[in-house]
Amino acid sequence: MENKNIDFEQSLNKLKEILEKINDENTSIDESIKLYEDAKIIIDSIQDALKNVKEKIEKIIE
Repeated sequence: MENKNIDFEQSLNKLKEILEKINDENTSIDESIKLYEDAKIIIDSIQDALKNVKEKIEKIIE
């Protein structure tokens, strides 16, 4: 369970880094697009993880 928390936290930290780079005025358009694509993958991963946690919690409280 702790490994999943680490992965989740790492994903959030990576997403924050990407957003900072996208917001940097020195980042090129091409790099911003690549970063946006990377962010989308991470966001999807985080959403899947949250969905799984929600389902587990719902099973526990039933």
